[in-house]
Amino acid sequence: MTGGDGHHTEGMSRLLGPAIIVTLFGLAGPAINFFTQVLISAVFGATAQMDAFLAAVALPQYVITVLVGSLGFVFIPVFIQRTAAKHDDEAWRLASTVLNLCLIVLGVLAAVCMVFAEPLLRVSAPGLSEESLRQAVVVARISWPVIIASGATALLTGIYQAKHRFGWASAVTVIGAGLNMALLLVLAKPFGVKGMAIAATASAAFQAILLLPILFGGKYRPVLDVRSPGLRQLLFLLTPLILANLLGKSTTIVERYFASNLAVGSISQLGYAAKLLMMMVVIISSGISTVIFPRMAFNGALTDLSAFKKTMSVSLKVMWVLIAPAITVGVVIALPLVTVVFQRGKFTPADALSVSVVLKIYLCSLFGACLGSVTGRAFYALKDTMTIAVIGSIEAVAYIIYTALLARRFGIVGVAWGYVIYFTISVLWQVFVLRFKLGGRGGRDIVISFLRTGGAALLAGGAAWAGSAAAGGGMWAQLLCGMISGGAAYVLFLKLFRSVEAALIWRHAYGYARKLARA
Repeated sequence: MTGGDGHHTEGMSRLLGPAIIVTLFGLAGPAINFFTQVLISAVFGATAQMDAFLAAVALPQYVITVLVGSLGFVFIPVFIQRTAAKHDDEAWRLASTVLNLCLIVLGVLAAVCMVFAEPLLRVSAPGLSEESLRQAVVVARISWPVIIASGATALLTGIYQAKHRFGWASAVTVIGAGLNMALLLVLAKPFGVKGMAIAATASAAFQAILLLPILFGGKYRPVLDVRSPGLRQLLFLLTPLILANLLGKSTTIVERYFASNLAVGSISQLGYAAKLLMMMVVIISSGISTVIFPRMAFNGALTDLSAFKKTMSVSLKVMWVLIAPAITVGVVIALPLVTVVFQRGKFTPADALSVSVVLKIYLCSLFGACLGSVTGRAFYALKDTMTIAVIGSIEAVAYIIYTALLARRFGIVGVAWGYVIYFTISVLWQVFVLRFKLGGRGGRDIVISFLRTGGAALLAGGAAWAGSAAAGGGMWAQLLCGMISGGAAYVLFLKLFRSVEAALIWRHAYGYARKLARA
């Protein structure tokens, strides 16, 4: 989708600087979440109590993904379109209206769902026992206000990103993760899973408060300008996306629905594996996808498709450098990783084995989940929500059907494979459609880059297996030897294969490390 090594290097240089800043904060957040999950696994294990918690938070998370996530992606291009045209007053009036309307709508929705928490859970997790259901209802009522805070956070973060102010918005996520862990340490034992829900809700509210300074200086207005052309445009783009996401973002609901009918602990096993997976997704994709979205939205507003394609091409190639070894080496070290992270307290060796099996499957979804964070944002930047809505709805219906069949035939393993198939198909059709929309030319250098990186990653996976096997029976030794041997082999083979992407990643990372050391 792009051509020329000079343009390739120039595009990567402009992209990687701010992306590394966001990624550094992105590494801190998962590191805190890592220790949070260690604490949760030790206190709750893969038990009926943990099943109840995960079933309870599934619906609020679903609403956040469908409404809040969609709103953020649609709002940024519309806001940038007005600022790019030097209509700042109109842009801020739109932002104020959207924020106020969002708080009202989400507040009413949260209140209604808190009242009807029990019937909603009986539908979404029908296999829960009565005791687990009672616990889940309490957790759900504590958790539903999170959607209000998340809505405010998404919009405020979008404004920061539209203004190319990435640092503070990324730091707030880290602060929120730290607060969540601190509260969990205090509340988990005396209050059980209710304490975990209180910690998450308080953390979400605090993050929204920390982002409020962007509204200071007279830019925010207490208005509801429902006749605003910008609001009409936003709702026009948002409506098909929300309708499609009602099905397309239902993976967590579908997984926990089927898992609730399997053995006790199945929801927890999927949840623990998913937590590790999502940490990897955040580390790999957050920096690049956060930085490129405003850039693509600006290119789209100016109809500069050449720059648009260059940004997307660079992003895909850089991200694949990180994804490929995470899959190949991750599959090798899955069991020692899960054992070292989770196996303590109520989390047993049998739980570690079950979660590691699910994690090995989930890792294959990194290809679609991470690259999809680029291709999906490309559609939003082009303001093409209709394509996402139509094709996304079709693939979501197919996902529910084949996941039901896989779950019935293979149990929890089938549920995990359904997740992988969904994200893989999703990114493939998005790449195909985007290539057509952007001119249908080029792409050869992306294919070559992907093959070169993929080959290095496969060889690194073999080295990780050899290193882990040579370490003997100790899980810590297997984990460390697998990671070190796999990582060293990957760097070596990328150098032998003359990977431009890897060289530039290293150059920019080294440059920022030197700046930090001198600071």
